[in-house]
Amino acid sequence: MTTADKITTSAEALAVARELAGSIAATAVARDRGRTPPHAELAAIDRSGLLGIAVPAAYGGPDLPRSTVVEVVRILAAADPAVAQQLLAHFVVTQAIIGAPEVDRIFADVLADGRVGNATVERTTKRSIDRETRVTRSGEGTWLLDGVKYYATGSLDAAWIAVAALDDDGHPATAFVRPGDRGVTLDLADWSGFGQRASFSGTVRLARVPVELVLQEGPPPAEVPPLVLGAYDQALHAAIDIGIAGAALADGAAFVRERSRPWFEADVERAADEPHVRRRFGELTTRLHALEALLEHGARLVDETVRDPARWKYVHIGNHLLNGVAPPRLGVLY
Repeated sequence: MTTADKITTSAEALAVARELAGSIAATAVARDRGRTPPHAELAAIDRSGLLGIAVPAAYGGPDLPRSTVVEVVRILAAADPAVAQQLLAHFVVTQAIIGAPEVDRIFADVLADGRVGNATVERTTKRSIDRETRVTRSGEGTWLLDGVKYYATGSLDAAWIAVAALDDDGHPATAFVRPGDRGVTLDLADWSGFGQRASFSGTVRLARVPVELVLQEGPPPAEVPPLVLGAYDQALHAAIDIGIAGAALADGAAFVRERSRPWFEADVERAADEPHVRRRFGELTTRLHALEALLEHGARLVDETVRDPARWKYVHIGNHLLNGVAPPRLGVLY
C-alpha cells in the first residue's frame, strides 16, 4: 500500500483508491445490513495517505488537483457509499480553511493520517443552514462551545470535528474540537436515513467544550471574490451518486447473468441473451458513461474556479443569466 509520504501523483492516488475499494466492497453489504461501523475500513483509508492528497504545498502536502479527489471519492463510493460519505466533509473542510490563520496544526494532523469530520446542521432551526450553536469567550480568555448538531457525517473515528457556530457577535465561526474533548458526546447511531445505513451521521452534543482553534468569519462582506468551495462540494456529492449508480448497474448485470430467467417468448436460454434486456442495459451503460464524463469535465473546471434540491440550482443559474446575480457561495445551494 502506498503511504502518506509517497503519494505525490494523481496516478498513485487513484491506484491506492482502487486497491482499497476492492477490500471495502467485499464487506459493504454486510455492514449495511447490520449497520456496522466501518472502523477498519476508515482506518485503512486514514493510513493510506489519501487524506492529504489535496493539502497545499505551503502546508507540506502534494497539492493534487481537486478533480483527483473527486475521482477518488467516486471509486470509493462504488465500493461503499457509506464509507465514501465519511470523506466528503474531510475534503470540503480542508479546502475551506486554506489560508486561514493557525490551521497549520490541522493540516499537520491530516498529513499524519488525521481525518476531519463535520458537525454542521441543527434540527431546531427554521432553516437547515441556520445556527444556534455558540462559541463564546470565557473569562479566562479561552473559547467555550455549546450546542447540539444532528448532521455529523465524517465524525466517526475522526481526529477533528469542524463545528459550525456563531461567535459572541453573532457572526459565523468554525470551532475545531476533538471527539475525546471534555464536553463532547457523540451519538452517531442516532440516524434513520434511508440508504447508507453505515454512514453514522447522527448527533454531536457539545456542553461547554474548551476550544483551542476558532476561525471567525466576521460579518458577510459586501463583495466576495468567486470561490470554488460550493462547486467542489457539489462535485463530491455527484461523485458519490455516480459511484452508487455504477455499482448498482454492475450488480444488476451480475444478477441478470447469474439468476434471472428469460421471458419465454424470447426463445433464449439466458436472460442476458434476451434482446430487450440487452438494449436496456445498453441504455443504462450509456447514461452512466455520460454522467462519468460530465463529472470529469465538471471536476476539471473546479481545478481552474444529490442531496440539495436541483430546482434551486436552475433558479440560481437563471438569475445569473437574467440579472447577473452570482449564485450563493455555499457548500450547498438551497
